[in-house]
Amino acid sequence: MSACKVCNKPWKLLFKKNVLNKYEAEYRYCEHCEFVGISNVHWLEEAYSEAINSCDTGLIER
Repeated sequence: MSACKVCNKPWKLLFKKNVLNKYEAEYRYCEHCEFVGISNVHWLEEAYSEAINSCDTGLIER
């Protein structure tokens, strides 16, 4: 079992969700400090590789 990124105590699997339509993210919860996070974020560079995203609704306004 992995450890919480805040307090280093064991944390539990909360749910799994697909990210970028291809990576499975494991969202975890720490009962000690109540932190919720993703255990292994390895897709951030890919997620932020393009400045313009189809979800960016404020592009025209900016």
